[in-house]
Amino acid sequence: MKDVSSQQTPNLSELSFDQRIARSLRSHLKVGDPLGGRSEDGASYVLPPSGNGGETQDYGRQGHAPGKVIESAVKAGELGAHCYAFSDGMRAIAAASEAIVTPSDTVLLHRSVYGGTERYFTTEQRKGRLSLDRIDLTSSSAPEEIRAARPKLIVGETVSNPLMEVSDLAPIMSAARDVGAHMMLDNTLATGRACVPLEIARSVGYDRLLDVLSLTKGYTAGKLSGAVVTDNAELAQLLFEERRCKGGALPADSCSKVLDGIKSMDVRMERMARTTQALVELLSGSSLDGIEVLHPLVACGRQRELAQRYLRTVPAVVTLRCSLPQERFEALSERLSELFFRANSFNGAYPMMSESAKQSHAGIKDADAKKAAGVAGGLIRLSTGSIDSTEEIVSQVKSLLRSWAQNSASSLPS
Repeated sequence: MKDVSSQQTPNLSELSFDQRIARSLRSHLKVGDPLGGRSEDGASYVLPPSGNGGETQDYGRQGHAPGKVIESAVKAGELGAHCYAFSDGMRAIAAASEAIVTPSDTVLLHRSVYGGTERYFTTEQRKGRLSLDRIDLTSSSAPEEIRAARPKLIVGETVSNPLMEVSDLAPIMSAARDVGAHMMLDNTLATGRACVPLEIARSVGYDRLLDVLSLTKGYTAGKLSGAVVTDNAELAQLLFEERRCKGGALPADSCSKVLDGIKSMDVRMERMARTTQALVELLSGSSLDGIEVLHPLVACGRQRELAQRYLRTVPAVVTLRCSLPQERFEALSERLSELFFRANSFNGAYPMMSESAKQSHAGIKDADAKKAAGVAGGLIRLSTGSIDSTEEIVSQVKSLLRSWAQNSASSLPS
């Protein structure tokens, strides 16, 4: 592990939790559903009258009153004007793309994104539904590359999965504005607690942004669902028509469970942020040879500056990049799995882990593509969860790593 003794890790108390998010959610939950919907446990419910213009809903799979409750809450959490909920995060991404992109259009995809996003866009390219190019949105040259390429859609993440990188969002959005491009930003790892991309877009006069989330970890504490939030009324209507024609709405019988997660979001996210900071400090301060901690709290140089500029609090995922012999890496993974459940979709309750090359990014088969995306192997993502106390998580991780390292030169501080 590289020496991080010269880096200054900020105390969580110095970071500014955005209380507007908490107040907005709290206010919504006190008032209840302003549209009069109920979170039924079943799939049978009365639809609003059709034929009255606007968002006519003639089948429940296109939208329903219980889903409006969720959409209202998520819209408040991301400080946006319009929101549509979907059955899962990838359906949200697909709907947002298909509402905008035609076969003649160019899509610029960030070089390292969630494996499902990578798989979706490469599949769409193979079928001739779009033209796909790659871009490094963390590079200082990204704005000029956007202006030169003049794409229809730019796809990235506020905090990238799995490398935990932050892009320079304001100049990128300015470039997208200049060439009339749309932009899709996955805000799943940050949520509105750590980053509000729509607010950044408003600051540069950009109104073609789609804030996409998989509503697992932060919002719902485990129930898989997705959403797209935007300030643009025209884009919102396109999203509605996309869902109305192809389905994919959040099922009504899931809504009450999703809403339960939203009610506890504030306390869960604060617990996970505190535990994540403590875990990052433990791991980055340890002399574990061959392991590098990837997280904005211990980023260097330009990445450090961007994290301080765009993040309000600690993203509650840590990635370990390991340069270890295969046997040692597998032993490390096994040790960590004694505490962290192996999973692809992290929730906000339990400690979870994934090996990117085997799980979330297993769909990338080409070796060069894996290398370019930074997921050629040796990546372990950890999510702390909110059930266990910070002290308990840190103590157990320290014990597991000490046991793993006992036959090597690596060691942990007492």
